[in-house]
Amino acid sequence: MLNTGHVAIISGAPGVGKTSLAKMLLYVYLEQGYEAVSILTDFQTGRERYQPGKRQIFYFDDFIGATFLGERASTFTRNEDRAILDFIEMVRASPTARLVMTTREHILRQATATSEKLKQSRLIDGRCVLEIGDYSHQQRAEILYNHIYFSDLSDTYRGALLSGRFYKEIVEHQKFNPRLIDWLSNYQRVKSVKPDEYQAFVRNLLADPAEIWRYAYENQISDAARSVLLALYTFSGKCGPYLLEHAFRGLHTLRAQRYGFKTDPADWRRALSELSGSFIRPGPQIEVIDPSVLDMLNSVLRQDTPNTLDMIEAAVRFEQARRVWTFARTPGNQAILHFLSSEEVRFTTAITRLLDAPRKIPMGSGITYIDDSSELRLGTVLEIAETLESEALRPIAMAAIDQLLQNWETEQIDITEGLALLGKIETSAFVFSPPTVELRKRTLYVLALEASGGCRSDELRELLSVIEPEDTADELTELLQNAAKVYRGRYFSEELRECKSESDFDGLEENLVTIAERTKVNLEGPLNSIRENKAEFEDRQSSYADQQYDEWKDRRHELRAGERALDDMFDSLRKPR
Repeated sequence: MLNTGHVAIISGAPGVGKTSLAKMLLYVYLEQGYEAVSILTDFQTGRERYQPGKRQIFYFDDFIGATFLGERASTFTRNEDRAILDFIEMVRASPTARLVMTTREHILRQATATSEKLKQSRLIDGRCVLEIGDYSHQQRAEILYNHIYFSDLSDTYRGALLSGRFYKEIVEHQKFNPRLIDWLSNYQRVKSVKPDEYQAFVRNLLADPAEIWRYAYENQISDAARSVLLALYTFSGKCGPYLLEHAFRGLHTLRAQRYGFKTDPADWRRALSELSGSFIRPGPQIEVIDPSVLDMLNSVLRQDTPNTLDMIEAAVRFEQARRVWTFARTPGNQAILHFLSSEEVRFTTAITRLLDAPRKIPMGSGITYIDDSSELRLGTVLEIAETLESEALRPIAMAAIDQLLQNWETEQIDITEGLALLGKIETSAFVFSPPTVELRKRTLYVLALEASGGCRSDELRELLSVIEPEDTADELTELLQNAAKVYRGRYFSEELRECKSESDFDGLEENLVTIAERTKVNLEGPLNSIRENKAEFEDRQSSYADQQYDEWKDRRHELRAGERALDDMFDSLRKPR
């Protein structure tokens, strides 16, 4: 970029190493005799320092963030965009000038969406997007090594890093990030941590690197972008664009009314563009760009608990409320549970509405299920009512049971979720009508009837495992025997083809042995097929393993040399400085 167009824009997520890469480029050009000019506030400084014919490399770190942050879109109308483009064109036209700029990807997209001039310039097309995946294993190791080597960490902390080759765990961690490495190698940040607790401190930092994203979330993106992220969170960080837009619009409208910010018809489009490449990865499925984004949102919900009720009240599917509730029940989230309990009326109203949310849509000649089953919904409501000791939800749960019993006459049933619901009913302190004994009898009959029409072996085995001798009326026994026969004739071959490992074969065999014992249906033929296919699989695996071993022997010298080089590099940290 610098050789051909004289300008390099480096963008990416917070902490990925944009500034470090830019400075490395400056060193390269300093070595070639260029004067480095750092621009700190605006491009006018660069214009004043520019000297035609002189070898100069200009550097502007976070070049859009200095004039354009978060909701201050209006401040980006005083020709700052024109100043950016004019300076870029001046450098491009000069044979002796170069320009390196860095920006966070979400801010670049936000600015481009706001400024028609930047959009027309196609500025966003000529950039280098830096991602963690760009770093090789060796480069990660060198990043960690250099930070530790030049740090002010004492020998005791360095020893903890070297103990048990702990550095290797850091380098290979899925949430490795240069900014995290800076954190763990800064004595001022770790001095309160005892050296013998240093490894645990680093593991916790790697497990929950929310600090990297938190500042950008709170200060540098729009309210619309925050609404997108909160909506995406309710789908566990991955969702189709159409559904996410639907969820976003409800949540964004509710938050705007509640917190008094303005909305615009283009908010969805702008927010999506703003977040793409920084917080989210667009495509047929929109998803968070890194798991630590969800870690950060977890932290947001813990500290700003009203967000949880906003997300539930604006939800368009029951699964969204269940996602928030599941997080609320995890250890350490008592503040969320307390808040939801304190807003019992609003919470109950939202859950009641979502109990009736559509769960299936026509698709071709059939139907497609798009949301949680009735069994899972009712089980969740029972869990909420008991956890929060909610008297308001008790009658709603009872009414939902009545509705479920009616639905079972015409609806397809999820056997696993039906059994999970039965378990919650039987362990509940509530007094049900009809009584728990009657509910158990009706539930087992309905599930056996569903299984007799066809089900997987694990579902049938799970159903058989909860049936006690006193449950086995003639009608139920007949249904279960039919289920085993239907499975043998229609579904066994398909499950056998799905086996891809020894544990798959073993699990299928265990299922069939249990089914045969409990139903007295002859499954010797399928069991023999499993054993024969498993033996053939093991022979193939043995041949493949031999081949892999031969290839490994050819590569082991190289592998060992790489491992030794890594160990040798870090062992040098043990030497006196």
